[in-house]
Amino acid sequence: MSFSAVRFYMCLLVLLGASVLLAGCGGADANSMIADANDTNVKRLATLYSFFHIRNKYKGPKNEGQLREFIESQDADRLKRGGIDASKLDELFVSERDGEPFVIRYGVNTVIRGPALPVVFETTGVDGMRQVGFTNGPMKEVDNDEYDRLMAGKADKEKVDYGRE
Repeated sequence: MSFSAVRFYMCLLVLLGASVLLAGCGGADANSMIADANDTNVKRLATLYSFFHIRNKYKGPKNEGQLREFIESQDADRLKRGGIDASKLDELFVSERDGEPFVIRYGVNTVIRGPALPVVFETTGVDGMRQVGFTNGPMKEVDNDEYDRLMAGKADKEKVDYGRE
């Protein structure tokens, strides 16, 4: 078989694979996928913190004012797709589970393809478990010991898989 025939069949195989993957999405559109990935305030804030990183050479916001200013500068329709009402930013900074403001680690810097770092923390949580939001969007529910370790930044240099739940 000639090189061009092999190339043709490789392209055909890739297109068929892509078609199967797209069909497997069940018709879910991008907006619903974005909303599903950002279904809680801890995930929304972690995602916005990550966007801040991307736009600022992987440097984290220095304080809440800088993060809020960044969020307010975003397009309201884009925020809405992520489940964020631009007119209710105060609510974004509060956990739906314990009703308390999040504790946020400001000034956390990342690198391209680096580990997901903990940045958004529930204050009290529920039943001894607290949610922690990481850069790149994942969220993990952790016990008090793990919470303290993450809050202290002890996991920042570890290669731990904090994938989406």
